[in-house]
Order: sequence, then C-alpha cells, then structure tokens
Amino acid sequence: MATNPWQYNQSEGVSTNSTNTYSEKVNLTFTPNVQSDYLILGGAELASPAADDDGDVRVQIDNTTTIGNLIFERDEGDVYSNNFTVADIRTLDATQHNIDMDWRRGPTGTGAVSIRRGRLMAIPVSSYESEVTEGDQTVSSDTYTTFETLTFTPSATADYLIIAFCESNHGGTTESLYIRCQIDSTDVVEKIREAQDVLDWYPFFTCDIRSLDNSSHTITIQAALTTGQANCTLRRCRIFAIPVVANNIGYHRAVSESYTTNGTTTPSNKTTLTWTPSEPRDYYFLATYKVGGDASQGTDYNTYTDFYDNNATAALNERQLGFETDIDRHTTGNFKKQSLTDESQTRYLRQWSGSLADPDGGMGNARILALYDTNVGEWYGIRFRAASDEYLASVSSFTPPANCSVAFWMYARSTDSIIITREAAWQIYLDFDGAVGRIESELHLGTGGSLKSNTVIHPGHLYHVVCTRASGGNAAIYINGASDNTNTDHDGSPSAGTLNIGFRTGLNYYNGFIDDVRIYNRVISAAEVKTIYETFGCDGIADGLIHRWTFNEEEEGDTASGVGSVKDRGTSGLNMTATNTPEYRASILKIRRFA
Repeated sequence: MATNPWQYNQSEGVSTNSTNTYSEKVNLTFTPNVQSDYLILGGAELASPAADDDGDVRVQIDNTTTIGNLIFERDEGDVYSNNFTVADIRTLDATQHNIDMDWRRGPTGTGAVSIRRGRLMAIPVSSYESEVTEGDQTVSSDTYTTFETLTFTPSATADYLIIAFCESNHGGTTESLYIRCQIDSTDVVEKIREAQDVLDWYPFFTCDIRSLDNSSHTITIQAALTTGQANCTLRRCRIFAIPVVANNIGYHRAVSESYTTNGTTTPSNKTTLTWTPSEPRDYYFLATYKVGGDASQGTDYNTYTDFYDNNATAALNERQLGFETDIDRHTTGNFKKQSLTDESQTRYLRQWSGSLADPDGGMGNARILALYDTNVGEWYGIRFRAASDEYLASVSSFTPPANCSVAFWMYARSTDSIIITREAAWQIYLDFDGAVGRIESELHLGTGGSLKSNTVIHPGHLYHVVCTRASGGNAAIYINGASDNTNTDHDGSPSAGTLNIGFRTGLNYYNGFIDDVRIYNRVISAAEVKTIYETFGCDGIADGLIHRWTFNEEEEGDTASGVGSVKDRGTSGLNMTATNTPEYRASILKIRRFA
C-alpha cells in the first residue's frame, strides 16, 4: 500500500518588495509516490508601511494555476494587519510539482510591502466531499444569499474537517459586505468587512472538525450587503468536507465559539489547547477565529491577536488591526508545523487592545486544531523469545471491565502460548488445537466457557485479533477485520490482578512479535474493528480506550527494562515492567503500512 507523506515548507523572516514584479517568498517542491488529491494550504502575514502602498500576494501550482490571491490597500503604517490564507484541493500526478507563494507591491502602490511567516502545506486526501465555483459571483442583496452549497450524506457517523474559503471584492469605497459559513443552518463563522478600494480582494477562511451523523448535511457560503449598498463580488468559493479517519488524519481540538471582548492591553487567552502527544511526532496547527473592534475608539491599531506557543514562549502568528466601522469583524486563519516531543503541550489563541484600549475589541469562533499524519510515527513493536522467558507485567492491579474489547496485532513464531492474561483467568491465548493453532478467548472469571477462532493461525503470518465480551456473557472474535466466531457463555465477574502480556503460570511463553495492544471498556462495533484493521492501527478510535501499549518508547534494537518502562498510552496509565528484556523491533504495522 503506497502512501504519500504530508508536505510543508516555510519562510518565517521579513521580506520586502518595492517593485511591481512578483518575488518568491516560499516554495514547496515535491514528487508524489502515486497520483493523489492534495489539500493545499497557503498562509502569510503582510504589512504596508505607508498610505496607498498596495500589496499583492498569490499562491500558484506549477507556475500556471493561481489558487488564491490577496490584493490589499491599507493605510495603517508598518503593522501586519493582513492575514492571507488560501485553501484548495487539486489532483497531482506522480511527477515533480511546485507550489509557490510570491508577492509584490500592488498595481497602484508607490512604496514597499513586507511579508513574513510565509507557509505552504499539502496533505494527501483520498476521500472527501466538495463544491467549488471559481468564477465571479455578484452580491446584490442586503439579505443573505447562498453562493455555494455542499450537500452530502455520510455512510456512517464520522468526524469531518470542514473548510470554507472564498475571496471578496467591494465595488466601491462605500460598500460593506457580510459573509458567513453555515453547517445545517447554524453559523460556523460570520465576517463583516468594511468598505475597501475597488481593486482589493480579501480572503474569507474558516475551518473546524465536526462529528456528522449518517443523515443529510448541508454546508453553505452566504453573503449580503449592508443596507443600501451594492455591487460586491465573490470568487473562488470552495467548500470541502474531509473525513479525518479515512484520510489518516489524527487531531486534537479546542474551541471557544462565543464572541467576548478584552479592552485592556493585557493579552487574554480566548481558547487553550492542552494535550500530551503519545510519541514524538510532527503536528500541523490550524487556528481560525473572528476578531473585531470599533473605530469610534480612535485611529490606533486597536485590536491585537496572536496564536501563541507556550512551550517555546513565542507567537506562531500575529495580527494587528485598525477598524473603520463599529461593525467590523474579520476572519483569520493560519497554520504552522512543529516537531514535538511526548511532553505536555499547550497552545493559546489570545486577544488584547492597543494603546487606546478599545472596549469593543474582541474575539470569537476561536478554534485550534492540531493535526497529524497517523501514518507516521516511531512505530516500533516488541519481540518476545519464549526460550528466554520474556514477558511484561503490569506495575499495578488491573480490573477487567465487565464490557470489554481486547485488540492486538500478532506475528507468532510458534503455537500454543499465552498472549494476554489477568493472571489465572481472563485471558487470550494461542491454542495448539490438534495440528493447528487457533485463538482462544476466555474473557471471564472461571465460570464461563471459552471461545475458539475458526481461523487457523499459522506461524510466520501477521494477524489482527479482536476479542470482545459483554456483561451479559456474549463474546466474539474478529480476525483481520472480519467476524470469526461468537458464543453466549462468557459469564462471571472479573476481579483485579496483575495483567501479563506474553506469559501465564503453567502455560508456555509467547514466542513472536506483538504490537498495538488495546483494551476498551466497551464492546467496539464490527465497523470499528474493520477500521482498525484496514488502517493498520491509524484509526483514532479512542472512545473507551482505557489501555493502549504501542511499544514506541524505545528504538529498534533497544530492550525493555526498568520498572514501568513500557508505557500505557490509554487513559488509565497502567505501565508495565519487562522480565528478561524483550527487544524493540521495527513495527510489523509500519512494514505493512508502507509495503
């Protein structure tokens, strides 16, 4: 299964252009392994130091196709008041491609324009919903009119990355424009933009991750004029709905929707995202929000925002805004890649006022998304050698849940051995049944029967196994994503004890590899079992995941040693201690995933 990695490049420093000729700010060049659709994002911050110093920034694919273009005229001095964000999905074949962001002084400018934090990103997507209208559309009504509609019905409940983008132009210096995105008639964000020069084109961008059930859903981009105005235009109207699990996108999310004000000069945190990565990996942050102010408070650049990295004590994005009307509400999007360790992380969206302390300056629809490629990680497994009596034991007591699911990947070297057990009962093992091996599940405490797989387990082959048990005694086995066998006599109330992986007294030690061991405190569905198998563990199914051992704490060739050194990445923190130093090896999942 060939896969395409995520692509990213940035140019963070300040660059200045005082000519009408485009100059490259940042370039992203790559060759896909196979033809794929890519979600392409571009972002930057721009400033015009003097009155009438126009700015013009664009993103192009292969030097021919422009997918986004910000043209602005601002009279605000040397501040970064303009955020440029563009989003599109394009098909790229397996040849080299160039995505460029370049900028220049605008067509009527006379001075210089500055740009900083230029960033480009391309995420491969294999399935998504979309509606796109690239051409100009006239906004002529002071009531909301729909200019783009995406309607679809998911096959099952799933989390979707929703992105809405367009560019707007005001027909004259008196026209103001409302733009909003709605999901099922509920606002995602609303922008109110004051009148601008007739040459200007400004982006509207918003995104979020929403859970959508298997009913019909409608996402729209709508626009309206302020009363008595006319002749505004939209172009490049795009709506995308991207199922995250199906596209190997993992995420963490924080959101604060309500609009609140901060008229002081002290930054206030609008929304905060705190999490601990399960392992060192690259994260790609998307931050969006609405910010507003009131020009009647003065001409100072009276509202400030930033996307703040608490760990590095540095801003990842900043914006300084002056407002011309008391209804002004800008929407902003920005993104950034960071390589993080498995230590606790915190990110903030903040807002505060300038020196004139605008009491109406505020922020709303504030969202932080931390995305990551679930296909990429350290991805090690662990190898047990039965001849060396190697196994793992929990450092504290384990109480099996009444409703439970146990999942793992296995590559056995021989049959007839224990796989996982609450010592003396509640166990899954590989039973040598006559001339063949079968999975045998006994997720009860002594009073129930056993459930044996119909599938034969052959040494030297990779299998994904899920065993489930409901509190009423119903039990099931799944092999490689498919239902294998069921029964109804798994009775009894499991009690607490040490949890072992690879050994139980009186039975043989496990001989082979094991990876991604999970215990859920619920019976996961057949569809979820299938998803875990088909994504090779990159599924994001975390509801009820109380224990997960991914064996990624060390590198290939290292041995597991020390009390509690094998980490539980689930919610319960049941770390394990190794006996006789089993060895970390390149993950069987990673080998399979990139085969």
